[in-house]
Amino acid sequence: MTIKMLRYTHVLLIMIYFFLLPSIAIADKSLSMTVFVNSVWKTNPGILSAQSEIERANSQFLQSRRPIYNPTFNIDGQKIQIENEFDTYTAGLSQTIDVFDKRGARTEVGENVLAEARASLANQKLNLASEALRSIAEYRTAQAVVKLATYRTDLLYKFKELNERKFNEGDIPQDALDMAFLAYAQAISQQADEEVLLENARQRLEVITGFSSTLWPRLPSKLPEPLKPSIVTKEQWVNTLPLIGIYNARVAIARAAVRVAQTNAKADPTFSFRSGTEDKEFLIGGTLNVPLFVRNDFHDQVNASNYQEIAVEQTRMNVHRKVKASLQATLSRYNILQQAAFHWNETYIHSLDLDGGVALLNRLWEAGEMNTTTYIIQVKQHMDSQIAGAELTGKAWSEWFSVMEASGQLNVWLTKK
Repeated sequence: MTIKMLRYTHVLLIMIYFFLLPSIAIADKSLSMTVFVNSVWKTNPGILSAQSEIERANSQFLQSRRPIYNPTFNIDGQKIQIENEFDTYTAGLSQTIDVFDKRGARTEVGENVLAEARASLANQKLNLASEALRSIAEYRTAQAVVKLATYRTDLLYKFKELNERKFNEGDIPQDALDMAFLAYAQAISQQADEEVLLENARQRLEVITGFSSTLWPRLPSKLPEPLKPSIVTKEQWVNTLPLIGIYNARVAIARAAVRVAQTNAKADPTFSFRSGTEDKEFLIGGTLNVPLFVRNDFHDQVNASNYQEIAVEQTRMNVHRKVKASLQATLSRYNILQQAAFHWNETYIHSLDLDGGVALLNRLWEAGEMNTTTYIIQVKQHMDSQIAGAELTGKAWSEWFSVMEASGQLNVWLTKK
């Protein structure tokens, strides 16, 4: 081959590549799971609201760091029109001193309110992502089942047509024809039910995502391996959950509120300084004001805050217990479903595929070695097995996303995809 021909061939290959590239890209517009989750987060009103809550909590935290008391400026004048009385003019400043660090106590509350808002955002993101991915599993499973249901309907329609022709030729009795018609009618009804479920799944996903179904990701071809974490690992997962972070922050807020109540029960002094003139004489003076908490010492307010802290702490312990039990339950359910799906696939590999099995049934029926009733039963068994396998895999994926939610490991898993 000459150099000139090689050049032409090279140019032709480049042109073919660039012509085919758009069609390859268009063939599958679905997003990766990571991009899908990030897109859902960016457009979800609940997430945007939680982000605004963080900004609000941050503003409150910054405000709590500022001094509580501002100074007061006073001007006083007195002009006397009576003999032997003197005109008096004074100006002064007064300032209440935060002796018992009320500002520090309030800052601690504001800091933990901000921590709660951040944990709440993380928790909402985890819950939303898990819900969206479970809905993806439901939608893709419904798609697979509808595809199988359509296959079944088409198959039984052709079978009905063949039976009708054979009946007209006098080869089969009326009851065989009736069986074929009834089987086809049932297939139509079942397909409609599955299509309704698919539309319901599509609607739920559209509400969650807010964008086109062509961008929704596809499930990986293989289920993750069963998870059997150690007790220490499960405890670490639970302790790092955003939900536990929310309750940790609430306990810290309640504890800081006790300190706020304690400092509020202590009076801060106010110092005042003034100066002025009286009959052209220079005056200077000072005042100390200390409120006396005699009639109300705010003791009950401190007690109320203490009991609130105890209540929040007990709530946190209860939530921790529930979350831990939920994690164990989801792990057990997933491992059961994953093993069942694995064994189903192993059994399917060692048997004829759907097309091969149906082709064999058709040959046996057309050869007269199988009657209509047996044929319909065999087809139903083949199709029910395929649908059961698709639904089993879908349930396993849905439970996997529940495991990721319960363990808080969803982001870790997504980064590995």
